[in-house]
Amino acid sequence: MKSQGAPDPKQEILEAAIRLFARKGFSATGVREIAQQAKVNIAMISYYFGSKRGILEAALDIFFQRYLEVAEQSLAGDDPPEQKMRRFIRSIVIFSRNNKDLVRIAFTELPFDMPEIAAFKAERGKKIAALFQNKLLSAMEGRLPRPIRLEIVGPAFTGMLVSHFLLRPVLEGIFSTSFDEEFYERYAEEIADLLFYGVLGTRHEFHDEGDNKLKKDKLSE
Repeated sequence: MKSQGAPDPKQEILEAAIRLFARKGFSATGVREIAQQAKVNIAMISYYFGSKRGILEAALDIFFQRYLEVAEQSLAGDDPPEQKMRRFIRSIVIFSRNNKDLVRIAFTELPFDMPEIAAFKAERGKKIAALFQNKLLSAMEGRLPRPIRLEIVGPAFTGMLVSHFLLRPVLEGIFSTSFDEEFYERYAEEIADLLFYGVLGTRHEFHDEGDNKLKKDKLSE
């Protein structure tokens, strides 16, 4: 029987693997290294997870469970779609800051020799897509100039939202910005503004400006 307060070997293995996968990548991390970091016998990895892939699936499962919980809470209720989406974006920014390693693993680890991982992600991603369709997009039908195709907008929006957290080490070397609370509040607002008003909001404005310039050029000829 495990004594009270003693480390949980399964949890220690999972946490060590998440750290290593996030920093070195799944393929470059060995089970012996995970065992050493977790301070457990290597046989325990097989006992608790079956294989290194089993650990990756467990880590991804944690990510998708937490992500789905955030999405469900943010999109609940009868608030207008934009208010729901802004709430979701703010919540995901907080989530990403608090789960940097899981975010990095979820969005970068897709071993091409393991199609099972792609299927694993897709199965969980379907729940998130269905949630957005039911709680957000259905309320916007008929109110937009064209239907939103989730298979196009979804990946693009997700990339826009999480790219900062994947690229932060590079961004720190490019910009002198302080990535503090004020920055992340602004970050969430900018992403939301870009989503709602960036492309659709400026398209006609730039189009009109271009037409006016062409007319002026023709008059001056």
